[in-house]
Amino acid sequence: MTHSDAFYHPDAFYHPDGDLLVATPLTRGPWHIDHQHGGPPAALLARAIEVLAPPALWHPARFTLDFLRPVPVTRPLRAVAELTRRNRGLMVMPAHDPLVAARLRRALGDRTRTRARA
Repeated sequence: MTHSDAFYHPDAFYHPDGDLLVATPLTRGPWHIDHQHGGPPAALLARAIEVLAPPALWHPARFTLDFLRPVPVTRPLRAVAELTRRNRGLMVMPAHDPLVAARLRRALGDRTRTRARA
């Protein structure tokens, strides 16, 4: 059993391999056996955006995702998000996969500050 097998669950969309995520057959889409359905890779990017802001102070306002080409099942993924703009009430966080020179997908997440309750 390898280190990554210790975290593998048969119903998971991905399993970790170091700092990469390897797709399981459950990510396959209906259009082509070698391409992933859009939901699992979208969730990876959404999670990368989500961890940048403390949920007690910020909540999601918008998540936009563009698939620029199919995401292959056979290629490991890594989702990275960065904070590009922040002011008192808004955070803008684009996310992408840095392993691919020609981007397969790009996402943009906006979060707004949670108002203090009286």
